[in-house]
Amino acid sequence: MVNVSVLLPEAAAATEYLLNHFSRDRLTLLRARLEDLYRSIRWLEDADRPFVRASCAFLDDNESCMIHPIRPLLCRSVTSTDPARCRDALVAQVFGEPPVILSNLFQSRLFEEAFIALGQALERTGYDHRSRTLTESVLEFLQTSLKHH
Repeated sequence: MVNVSVLLPEAAAATEYLLNHFSRDRLTLLRARLEDLYRSIRWLEDADRPFVRASCAFLDDNESCMIHPIRPLLCRSVTSTDPARCRDALVAQVFGEPPVILSNLFQSRLFEEAFIALGQALERTGYDHRSRTLTESVLEFLQTSLKHH
């Protein structure tokens, strides 16, 4: 239920994974889910997104991540495996209460630092280093890829 920031190489890798592991029909359904989610969250601040109660478009019917092997660095930084506790913590935070989620702080910091370092490396080499939302980025790549295939 949070906006996940990604860098373009991460979005490209996720899209490539989807193209190689999903049928065209399943990709079309996923694209529609991404479009719906993007329309419902694109103007929201991160703190407002939980009120929409829109889960990640990459969760399947069992709430498992469809791109888990290639998930972005900032998804890897989240170590909680209990969706209900995460939702409760997000709602508590919106109401000014401290969120309580058991997580591995070392792992979280490690992947956040890796994300920052990758962005800096992209910038130094002249590549686009801006972060974007996972939903928007993969949607863009999927729309382009499905047109050309």
